[in-house]
Amino acid sequence: MTSDLANPAFDYVALGHVHRHQDLNPGGMPAVVYSGSVERVDFGEERETKGFCSICIDVQGGRRTTSYEFISTPARPFVTIDVDVTGDDEPTAAILKAIGRSNLRDAILRVRYSAAAGQRIDTAAIRRALGESSVHHVAIIAPNITPRERQRRSAVPQDAGTGFALERFIDNRPDLQPHREDLRRYAVQLERDLTLDARGDDS
Repeated sequence: MTSDLANPAFDYVALGHVHRHQDLNPGGMPAVVYSGSVERVDFGEERETKGFCSICIDVQGGRRTTSYEFISTPARPFVTIDVDVTGDDEPTAAILKAIGRSNLRDAILRVRYSAAAGQRIDTAAIRRALGESSVHHVAIIAPNITPRERQRRSAVPQDAGTGFALERFIDNRPDLQPHREDLRRYAVQLERDLTLDARGDDS
């Protein structure tokens, strides 16, 4: 496409629609240029410099020369804050601290945090703090939650007794470990009752 547009019959080829400034024929004549947009429209343009092109067509001695200058504009900033609070005892405070380190004046803000399943994040407190800041707009507060790893089941031989199987089950259930003795007692009683019932059926 550039070869079709870089026609020497043109002094300058100004292209539109694409938001990022770029010269498709650098150093060549004519210049084939996207001036880009003067404002950012989404976070995909967060790090792009915005502005416009000033073009000069000079005619001297019957010879035409063209030059252009890209002039940046003070576009509204888009800011992304990424913070990992996995394992942090005070995850909300850690997120607020990360936000506090950034210049958010008049910015469109995106907060992305990584946390473990079960961690409590007070997003209402975060939004209240941002509401009192100089940020222009909070686009999103997006979580990336790491699910709890499923504990591997301990191998239980097929010929294992009830007591052995129960011990392995409790080993994999931290919430049951304080009740280990009670569960052992109930298991012994249940096994005894089942044995007595089986003997009664045989008689």
